[in-house]
Amino acid sequence: MSIRKIISVCALVSLFFSCHHADLNYVQSNLWQWDSGYKIGDGDFVDFDASAYYKLSHDTIFRESIPKCIVVWTDAKNYEMKVKSFTGQTGLYINTEAFTK
Repeated sequence: MSIRKIISVCALVSLFFSCHHADLNYVQSNLWQWDSGYKIGDGDFVDFDASAYYKLSHDTIFRESIPKCIVVWTDAKNYEMKVKSFTGQTGLYINTEAFTK
């Protein structure tokens, strides 16, 4: 195997492991506060409680049964969730419960 192929494979493997993934269980079980960019609703908080105002289905967040955005990635170490609207806008939310502990 040539050195170029080895370097290419190593670069791809490192890129794969450095990417953030969306942990949807983490998203579902926390209260999220808007930080910057795209806002999912009118207020600053998103909570997937029993009221069904916000609902998570697969990677899509619904507000009052209307799809609003998808969850792009989560970072539990930094308490972050990045979302992307269907028009391409991105937004950042912070898990406030864990952040303030």
